[in-house]
Amino acid sequence: MLRKHSGLLRSGEYLKDKQHPTDPKRTLLSDLESTFEKYQAAREKRGLGDTIDLAEITILRQRLTEEYKLKEKDWFQIV
Repeated sequence: MLRKHSGLLRSGEYLKDKQHPTDPKRTLLSDLESTFEKYQAAREKRGLGDTIDLAEITILRQRLTEEYKLKEKDWFQIV
């Protein structure tokens, strides 16, 4: 099922967007995108290429979870 919907996940179709609690110019999806772009740029700068470290991704996701005060169900829409 995940493979079937992977394109929609990449496009953000199943992700819920949420306004930032204190900054109305920010949203969860825009922060997620910019955070991941910065993460990729930092890995490339360190010479790590296109690999992704799931432990590092978990830390990034946890930071956004805390900042936006999210629960697990707040990340994805049920379709």
